[in-house]
Amino acid sequence: MSLNKIATANNYKDAKSLSPFLGSFSNFKADDQFLNLSMAMHYKKLLAISDTSKFKFYFVLGPSLDTRLSGQSADNLVNNNYARFLLRGDVGFEFENKNFYTLFLHYKQGLTSFTKSPIKTNVNSFELGMMIKASDLF
Repeated sequence: MSLNKIATANNYKDAKSLSPFLGSFSNFKADDQFLNLSMAMHYKKLLAISDTSKFKFYFVLGPSLDTRLSGQSADNLVNNNYARFLLRGDVGFEFENKNFYTLFLHYKQGLTSFTKSPIKTNVNSFELGMMIKASDLF
């Protein structure tokens, strides 16, 4: 389970223009940042790269289900543009150091659209981080 703050960039394939008065614009205004809760179920395959008594390397694969915790902007509340859940496929690598901590690099590919039809929005991301057990902190 992870909590993410996502900052997005806006790139519209169907941008409209009213030259020379207005530049590119769209009828849909995407939210530029939001808080996201991600729950994942990963299959971990141990890779026999080195002595596994010291370090362990894993290949990770599985689905994740994301839900948006932030409210929609006023522009998007009119049409309720965002879907409640997003299904993504994860693939990555993890490095575990004697159960002290785990470093990870995951790529998450969006399988469903984060916005409702007719607008199709994919959310893809690289996640780099470290996992530690709460019991090790206290």
